[in-house]
Amino acid sequence: MSNSKTTREVSFFTRFLWFVAGADIEMLSLCPLDYKKYEAIGMTILMTSLVGFAAGSSAAWYFTEDALWTLVFGLFWSLLIFSIDRSLVVTLKKDPYKKSYYVLPLVFRGFLAILVAGIMSIPLELLVFNGFIQNDIENYKSDLLKQQHQDSFDAQQAAEYDSKSKSLDQLLKSESNKKDDIITAINDKRSERQREVNMLNHPNTTTYNNAQASANGLQRQLNELYSLPNSDYRRNRIPGLRSQISHQRSVMASERNAWNSKVNARISELDNEIAQLSDALRVAKENIARTDKEKQRVDSTSVSYQARAEESLNKTDERFKNGNNFTLYYAVLAHAIYKTHKVTHERMGTDGKTYTYETEEFVNKDFMFLLWFIRAMFFVIELLPSIVKVVSKAGQYELRVYHQEEELKKYLHSQEYQDYCYKMLHGDNQLEMDLQAQRHDAEKKVQHDIIQAIMNAEESVAKDSIDNWERLEKGKMLVRNSVL
Repeated sequence: MSNSKTTREVSFFTRFLWFVAGADIEMLSLCPLDYKKYEAIGMTILMTSLVGFAAGSSAAWYFTEDALWTLVFGLFWSLLIFSIDRSLVVTLKKDPYKKSYYVLPLVFRGFLAILVAGIMSIPLELLVFNGFIQNDIENYKSDLLKQQHQDSFDAQQAAEYDSKSKSLDQLLKSESNKKDDIITAINDKRSERQREVNMLNHPNTTTYNNAQASANGLQRQLNELYSLPNSDYRRNRIPGLRSQISHQRSVMASERNAWNSKVNARISELDNEIAQLSDALRVAKENIARTDKEKQRVDSTSVSYQARAEESLNKTDERFKNGNNFTLYYAVLAHAIYKTHKVTHERMGTDGKTYTYETEEFVNKDFMFLLWFIRAMFFVIELLPSIVKVVSKAGQYELRVYHQEEELKKYLHSQEYQDYCYKMLHGDNQLEMDLQAQRHDAEKKVQHDIIQAIMNAEESVAKDSIDNWERLEKGKMLVRNSVL
């Protein structure tokens, strides 16, 4: 088969795939054994570019919901992916005559493939897990708002002031109970004092009671004597009874004074205690007023911080409603996939006892496997062109490229090329010298012409001046002759 016939039999789409694969079309058309290889590489790069277009346009639509911007960004993103993939394949060259190891190039290309595959797989992930995302979106919002509330400075301050308010409330209750106890104690002391006041002049001692009973008995006897007829017995008995009654009443008065002194001392003690309790009550009321004022300030500050924290949460919730669904859905997917829960396990100890322990395990292991399977698939697709070029043996096309590059290297190191460069360099210098000489001659000619023009102008001006002087003098002579 002739070369021209081979070239004519290649379809336009095949040549396009070769171009996508980064091959020299004219040279590859002469290597029919490598057609399929570069068609496969080109098709792989083309498919990754199309997937990149889908990823870019999906992201743009989520962000803008504008068809024009979606198309523009999708094309831009697909061209970027295409350029990266094509450069990865084009820059990977093989020496067909020796065994080479491409560990470092593949590691570098693998790193880029991870980045590109991660970006391209997002739209498909959102599509595959759409139902899963919709089911978990409210849980994600709730957990995010709860975490944001916990991490919020305003929320932390509100919690701190709320804790202070509770402490002050406990202190206020304690002070109020203390005040009530003091009031109760004051009332008890006042009741006791009243009882002591009521006991004044009412002794309750055995001596006083005996003296009072004796005085009352003697008084009854005296009253009976007064009712008898006047006699010596009556006259002799009355003074004795009066003396005994006076003695008993003197004992009663002494006992009453002693009793009143004791009661008054107790009343003084109660008055001192009541005064001390009144001072304590005043202090307790001041503490209650101060604590209540501080609690009102703390409550007001807590309410202020809480309002700001709720405002921040409302803004976040508003962003959920009006924000970008692309980033929201991806965040929900990550939240749902990597959600963990505690699982209790049992194990038998060496002592024969059963022990329990807890571990954190992923809730949705199956979905996580599917997610990473999709990412791995895109990674393999992204790295496949480079792997195909590395693993496959060097074909006709690689041999032609290699020999062409070797011939170019030999020519660049040959004496012929060095002589050519030398001639080009010195030829340029001679040309520059000739140009400088021509410029110098031209400048000399211009200067000569300028000087000649100046001299001609000066000669013309001098000649005109002389002619004018001659005409003037001739006119003067004619005037003098006519006068004479």
